[in-house]
Amino acid sequence: MAGLYFEELKVGLVVQHATRRTVTETDNVMFTTMTMNTAPMHLDHEYAAATEFGQRLVNSMFTLALVVGLSVTELTQGTIVAQLGMGDITFPKPVFHGDTIRVETEVIELRESASRPANGVAVFEHRAFNQRDEMVCSCRRTGLMYKHSGAPPPRPRKAADAMTSPGRLLRLRNPLFVPGGRPGLLPKVARSAPDAVFVDLEDAVPPGEKETARKLVVEALTSARPEVALAFVRINPVDTSWHDLDVAACAGLIGGGTLDGVVLPKYEHAGQLLTLRAALPPGALVVGGLETGLGVADSRPLCAAGPDAIYFGAEDFALDVGGRRTPGGQEVLFARSQVVLAAALAGVTALDQAVVSVRDSEAFRVDAEAGRDLGFDGKICLHPEQVAMAARIYTPSAAEVAHAEAVIAAAATGVGVLDGAMVDAVHVRMAEAVLVRAGESA
Repeated sequence: MAGLYFEELKVGLVVQHATRRTVTETDNVMFTTMTMNTAPMHLDHEYAAATEFGQRLVNSMFTLALVVGLSVTELTQGTIVAQLGMGDITFPKPVFHGDTIRVETEVIELRESASRPANGVAVFEHRAFNQRDEMVCSCRRTGLMYKHSGAPPPRPRKAADAMTSPGRLLRLRNPLFVPGGRPGLLPKVARSAPDAVFVDLEDAVPPGEKETARKLVVEALTSARPEVALAFVRINPVDTSWHDLDVAACAGLIGGGTLDGVVLPKYEHAGQLLTLRAALPPGALVVGGLETGLGVADSRPLCAAGPDAIYFGAEDFALDVGGRRTPGGQEVLFARSQVVLAAALAGVTALDQAVVSVRDSEAFRVDAEAGRDLGFDGKICLHPEQVAMAARIYTPSAAEVAHAEAVIAAAATGVGVLDGAMVDAVHVRMAEAVLVRAGESA
């Protein structure tokens, strides 16, 4: 859950919502026609050109719905029982195609529910602004909110989730990166048996070779799919000139069945994920890279937006915040921990940072063990030798499985201590998680 419970809300609290949204012509036309609105100011270009606005207006009901939707992640996701009403709705400025909307919300009023002691009533004021910081909409929304004590049980996460919804989490213990400029390596990937291959068009390809690398990757994947469970292409970031062409190429490969998904680097806004998904065929997988200061700082809403997996990129993060990389990695421990926590809360597969010293097996082992202890599900691999190590570390050992089985057996017979350690409910759940992970890896 990413929202706030009733007790966490304070009158006067102002939330600046992280997700923004650029309104498109498709948004306006589709919403207007779906709601049977025949007003020409939304649909008729020639008519609208003759009005004082000189162009079509975005349907105000779409704007209102967007404003409320942009507030959900940080405010009411999973913490609202029901919306009770809306009022004081104003549209001070028009919205046009291409406007980018951001939203802030202020808590105006809080009161206990007279009939439902496990809930409280909150009044929010949403204010929306365009890219020129002009207010385009404001409204007040009343919601019946959960209190901590009355909240429904949280949905299962990570290994526990795998027990109730098998296959929902991606199995990515050791994805192997392959440079996009060397597609000839793809037939060799299966030798190291990674769970997935990430063909890299971003960092592994110099600027002057981007177009050529993309063509080579398309040709290679069209002619033969790598013999691995999952195949991805890491595209270039949203703010580069190569991004759109990368996305289009990947969409074609996914549609042809030779690619499973896309890796989105420098993931910083949930809208980037939504736009990417809209450009890809249904069912395409997306792995987001949290590797900038903003991406790590906003990791919770970014994970809540629903990528299929995320990875922490330590090198780019350190560069972005002005840090210095050290062998011990203390400089990225906080960011690393924040990313894995956000992923756990959202039920998203989390991949740990790369170890760039590809020939230093001990450094990789130590770093991978640390990542596993933090809660990561797998680790980025840059060399085939790293793949096998990651598989071992992120797969429970025989000793771990035996201990987990003993814990469950002890709990079933009412034994409160095993090997000198207490056995209670949390240890049983941990043991069950180990067995699930072992079963996935069998």
